[in-house]
Parts: sequence; C-alpha cells; structure tokens
Amino acid sequence: MADTERTVGPGLRASVVTGLRWSVIDVVAQQVIRFALTVALTRLIAPEDFGLLAMALVFTQLATMIGDLGLGPALVQRRVVERAHVATAFTVTTLAGLILAIAFYFLTFPIAAFYDEPGLRPVLGALAATYLLRGVAGIPRDLLRREMAFRSLAFIAIASVTLSAVAGLSLAVGGAGIWALVAQILVEGVLTTILVVGVAWRSGAWRPGLAIDRSALGDIAGFGLFVSGTRMFHYASTNVDNLIVGKVLGATSLGFYNLAYRLMLFPVLKVADVVATVSMPAFSSIQDDSSRLTAAFQRAVTYVAMFCFPVSVGVAVTAPVLVPAVFGNQWTAAVVTVQILAINGVRLAFGRLNGVVYEATGRPKWDFTMVVLTLVAYVVAFAIGVDYGVEGVAWAYTIAGYALVPLDQLLVSRALNVSPVTTLRRIGPVLLATALMAIVSAFLMAVIPESIAELFKATIVVGAAGVVYSTALLLIAPNLVRALRSDITLR
Repeated sequence: MADTERTVGPGLRASVVTGLRWSVIDVVAQQVIRFALTVALTRLIAPEDFGLLAMALVFTQLATMIGDLGLGPALVQRRVVERAHVATAFTVTTLAGLILAIAFYFLTFPIAAFYDEPGLRPVLGALAATYLLRGVAGIPRDLLRREMAFRSLAFIAIASVTLSAVAGLSLAVGGAGIWALVAQILVEGVLTTILVVGVAWRSGAWRPGLAIDRSALGDIAGFGLFVSGTRMFHYASTNVDNLIVGKVLGATSLGFYNLAYRLMLFPVLKVADVVATVSMPAFSSIQDDSSRLTAAFQRAVTYVAMFCFPVSVGVAVTAPVLVPAVFGNQWTAAVVTVQILAINGVRLAFGRLNGVVYEATGRPKWDFTMVVLTLVAYVVAFAIGVDYGVEGVAWAYTIAGYALVPLDQLLVSRALNVSPVTTLRRIGPVLLATALMAIVSAFLMAVIPESIAELFKATIVVGAAGVVYSTALLLIAPNLVRALRSDITLR
C-alpha cells in the first residue's frame, strides 16, 4: 500500500450515497438471513441454550470491540496514512488477538464457575478463537472502510452470513443444540477474516507486512487508546445487564431477556450502524468545515430517525401478537420485556451518530467520558432493578439511558458548535408521525378480536401502521421526504 492522503471534493456526496446503498443492501440481506435463522433456531433449540450462549457472548463479543485496538479508526480518521502506520497497526492487532485468545481460553474456568454452569466452559473455549480472528481482520477491514469500499464489504458480509447460517441450521436440525449456535458464529468469523484479508489485499487497500515502527505507533496510539477504551466501556455498559440477569436470574431468564434486547436493537444496530459506518470516513474528510459537517450530521440523524423511530415504537405496540406469532408461544414470557426495551430504540437511534462526531472531530475523549458515565449509571440501575426480575432490569436500562440523553446531546452540540434545539427541530416531524402511528396501532390492537390468529392480527396492525406513518410524514414534512429521495437518487 502506497502512502495515501485523503482528498475532499464534489464527489464526496456520490461516494457517501453509493456507500449507503451498498451498506443498505448488506444490512437488508444480512438481516433477512439472520432473522429467518433466528426464527428457525428458536423452534429447534431450547431457550436455556440461547441463555447459555448469551452468557458466553457477554465475554466473547468483546472481541468485536477491541479487535483493532482502536488503531483502525485512527487510520480512517487520519488525512495521511503511511505504510509504516499500516504495518505497525496490523502487527500490533494480530499479536494482541493471539495473546487475548490464549488468555481468554484459560479464563473459561473461572467464568464458568462464576455462572455455576460447567457446560459453559467448552463453549467459551471454542469461542476464544474470535479474538484472534478479529485481530487479523480489523485493520484490513478498516482500510476498506477508509477507501469507502462498501460494495466489497457487503459482498464479504453477505457471503459469510449465508454460509454460516447454512452450517448452523444444518447442525440444529441434527440436534446439535447449543453447538449449532457456536458453529454458526465460528464459521462466520473464519469466512469473514479470509475474505476481508483477500479482498483488501487484491484491491490494494492493504498489503501484508509485519513491523513495529515506534514513531508510527506514536502517531495513532493516542487516538486509538481513547477509541479502544470507549469501546470497552461501551461494551461493558451494554452487557452488564446480561451478566447480572444470567448470574442472578439464570439461563432461561437470560434467554428471554436476550431475545427482547435483540429485537429492541434490530432497527438501531442494523440501520443506524449503516449510516454510522459510512459517516465516519465522510465526516472525517470534512472535519475542518464545521457548517458542512453540522449539515451532514443533522441530515444523517434525521434519516436514521425516519426508519428507527417507527420500527422501535411499532415493536413496542405490537409485541403481544408479534412475538408469539413469529417465535412461538414458548417465548410469550418475553413480551413485556420486549415492549419495555423497544422504547429505547428512539434514544439509541437519536444518539447513535454522536460517537462518530466525537471521533471525526478528534474528540474521542468526550466519547470515552460519556460511556464511563453510562456504565456507572447502568450498574447502579441494574443492581436495583434485578430485584424485580427481568422486567425490572429492562426498566432500569430504560430510565438510566434516557437520563443521560441531555448530557450527550449537549456535548455533541458543542463539538459541532450548534444549538441542540436545531437538531430536535429537524426530527420533530418524524416524532409526530411516529406518535400518530402508535395511536392508530394501539387502537387496532385493542379493537381487533382476540379470536383472530396472532399472525393475521400482527399483519393487519403492522400494515396499517406503515400506511399511517408514511401518509403522516408525507403530509407533515413533504420537504423531508423529497430531500431523502434527492439524496438517494443524487438528483
């Protein structure tokens, strides 16, 4: 890889739109496959096995947070990247991945003992490999992001998810139980690593090389340290509830809670994260143009809200029929927890791009401060809420999370040098349309007879909600809809 310098020109909007298109294709394809796989697996595998896996993922999914040690985002944010930066970053992350995999393997014994689940140890041991896989793939993946090669990243993700889903489902049909879930994760990780390395190498975005240049490491380590620290605290804040539920309430309760949590995060992670992934290199390229950066941020937040708000609120309203209709009656106990957690979709979508702004403007310390405060608030809230069961933990998560929203919005407004009121005004029409949709959906849920099949009732309510929301948005904010259409079509 030759030394590269980021350039900013009129083609940035086209690059962003192209990146969003491929990222949307990636997410839609992935989620169709993952959702279908989840539905199938919930009917083949017991809730306690899902709970057992959730216990393991509390620790093993940390690999996704620290795989590149924050050095990948540092390369994305830098205007000039030299060969020494790339080789040093790849060497450090690969060695760290190997060391963490070995260390984690030996930690499987105390972790299994903590949960008092002996069957958890071999599961943890197998998933230790994810640390090494993430360490190898992290830098090549981030360099593809820097080049905005989202078409290649979409191909990699879809291929890996598809083949791993086939492997997991085949084992589940054969009665493998929890090992079908483990195999799906490992197959996806291996395929992703192989494809990322191969595509990045072939495209010229990355060249294999092992070296540690102290000067180059010094250039990126400071930024990477805060990013990595932020990720670790963020990971802790989003998994401490799983840890407490699993320890205090057991595997079955954690299985119900984990399903509810995934449903709540679906629109946020899979839509907001698409925009966030594309926005990071785009925002970094215009970090010195505050007015342009502010406009791009507010436009992106509005588009995220247009999808995430109605989906999150819709899940909260329709959960009583949606959950049993899709996942089966054995998951009915998760309905109320789904409704409580789905309320959080609005705040998570609204704040999802804040961290991108902190990183793009060279303020990772601000992001780090927010996640530390969030972790402290969650630990206190969960310690209180767990006495009231899974639903108590869900309410604790909701109350603590919304309490921190004003501070986060104040900080991001300072980073952009703009009033937070202007951003709220931009999403006002989306909030109003969502509220109207929720009222109509709740009314239909109340008046449709219980004798009607749950799947049919869910179809009626969801369809009506979509019509109401779309119509309301067109009437309330036609300019917003036209702007979205213009950005998508580049007209």
